[in-house]
Amino acid sequence: MPQTEQTSEKTLVVVAPPGAERSIWEAALAAGGWAVVCFDAAGPAIRRLNHGQPDVLVAEIGLRPAGGLELLRLVKAKWPGVHVICTAGQHRIADVLECLRGGAADYLCQPVEADQLVAAVEETCRAKPDEERIQIEMGEKGWIQLRMPSSEHSMQRLDKFFRTLYLTEVAPDTLEEISLCFTEIVRNAIEWGHRFDISKRILISHMLFQDEIVFKVEDTGQGFEMDRVFAPADDLMAMESEREIAGKRPGGLGLTMVAGLMDSVIYNRAGNMLVMSKKLYDVVD
Repeated sequence: MPQTEQTSEKTLVVVAPPGAERSIWEAALAAGGWAVVCFDAAGPAIRRLNHGQPDVLVAEIGLRPAGGLELLRLVKAKWPGVHVICTAGQHRIADVLECLRGGAADYLCQPVEADQLVAAVEETCRAKPDEERIQIEMGEKGWIQLRMPSSEHSMQRLDKFFRTLYLTEVAPDTLEEISLCFTEIVRNAIEWGHRFDISKRILISHMLFQDEIVFKVEDTGQGFEMDRVFAPADDLMAMESEREIAGKRPGGLGLTMVAGLMDSVIYNRAGNMLVMSKKLYDVVD
């Protein structure tokens, strides 16, 4: 049986073609205190993992014969505690979805700057294992359905995946507005619906149509106070004061923002399920 390495040093394995980009990554990560080992192919990397698990593995999707997606699936099956970041030379929606389905902590489109990779690695390592378990499945007629843990990190991770997913499909300004609305609604579900209970899952469904994107967000909580969902402008200061006295986080007025930025916002009677949509007038070519 292979001996497992015992070390307190942060270790990272990079599986990518040799070249200037990989050398720059290695130097930047080493400067940040990481012990970096680089491989040109999946086979040697797997043999390295058999002798000791790194904290993070960075894998290029386009490697042949075995690419980053195959390596992701193998690593998550055999060493689930290893964080995996996938990089890709070409943006493909199918690859983004497969990375999310396979449990990748992040997906980066090349060229990947050294500081971008370092930031992604550091952010990934702050996550708890349960926070990476986002379930994904394809629903009827092309709907994508996800179940995510009720945590801030999971929300940020999923938002980043959505931004990457629609990088070439939705105009940047529109994508930013959708991101603001998505994170506000999911944050409300985390805070109010599930009271920060990471064991409870938020159900998210979304679909990109030719001229519209639709999101459905649902939690298992008791829902919002519907008469206070959309506050009149002259009540905003009073509501902010109430939140401060109650010890709640600043803001919380994002539902009014969501109603202003999205073209349609619909709640169920209980107030724990929301469907919102945004017209895509400027679609990226």
